[in-house]
This record gives sequence, C-alpha cells and structure tokens, in this order.
Amino acid sequence: MSNNPYEINVDQEQCIVRLIVRGEVSKDIGKEIITKARRKAAETQCNILCDVRQAKVKTILIDWYYLPRELEIYQSTRAVKTAILITSGQQEEEYQFFETVTH
Repeated sequence: MSNNPYEINVDQEQCIVRLIVRGEVSKDIGKEIITKARRKAAETQCNILCDVRQAKVKTILIDWYYLPRELEIYQSTRAVKTAILITSGQQEEEYQFFETVTH
C-alpha cells in the first residue's frame, strides 16, 4: 500500500467512482481528494461512493459544507451525487446534519 491517503477507482459496471480514504485527512488533502474524485466522476458520468471508515478527518465537518463555494470543480460537476460510508460513532451526528442540509 502506498503512503497516499486515498484511492480512486472506477467501477464501470456499477457506474461508481469508488473513493477510499485512510488515515488523517486535513482540509487541504480533502480538497485534493474531492477535486480528483469529482473530476473522475464527471469524466465517466458516474456518481461517487466515498468510504471514510478508515479515515480520521482533521477538520470540522461544517468546513466540508462550505467547500462548494471554495472549489471550482463543484461548478462543473453539480449533477454528481456522493454517498459517504462511515462507521458507527464516526462523527455520526455531524454527518447526519450534513446529509440533512444538502438535501
């Protein structure tokens, strides 16, 4: 396994961009991960399945909520949908809030 904190793979059969994130993730790394995954999703016309069960996010979740205003990639990939896999107890309340406000 590489030192890269994430993997991005495309499952053409299910039309899913699988994003697996591991280890500590800062906001800057998060921006890189999101940009690359959304770009790949737009190229393949697929949606994203983001697995953060092995990750430790080192920024508050509300910062992720404001990323669409900060990242240019969101302007061209609005139709891309993302599902996030977390483990029970992994900032669960914050992710539920995020899910609610993004619907």
